[in-house]
Amino acid sequence: MIYGLVYAMVEGSQSAFVTDLSSSKALGTSLGAYYGAVGFASIISGAIAGVLWQSHGAEATFSFGAVLAILAALALLQMKNVRPIA
Repeated sequence: MIYGLVYAMVEGSQSAFVTDLSSSKALGTSLGAYYGAVGFASIISGAIAGVLWQSHGAEATFSFGAVLAILAALALLQMKNVRPIA
C-alpha cells in the first residue's frame, strides 16, 4: 500500500518533467519513449534483482539498489540546466 502511495505521488511529477523537456510537437513521442524506457528498465531491474537475491541474498540486492539510486540522483543533478528539445 505504501509503494502505491509513493508511486501515485511521483508519477505526476515524472510526467511533468518529461513534458517540460519536450516541445509541443514531440510531446507524444517523448512520453512514449519515456514510458517505454521505464518499462524496459523495470524488466531488466527485476531480472537483475532476482539473480542477485538468489545468488547473494537480500543485502546485496538492496545495496545494489541503493547505489543505483544514488547514481540516478547524481545524474538528475547534472540535468538541471538542460534545455527543451526543439
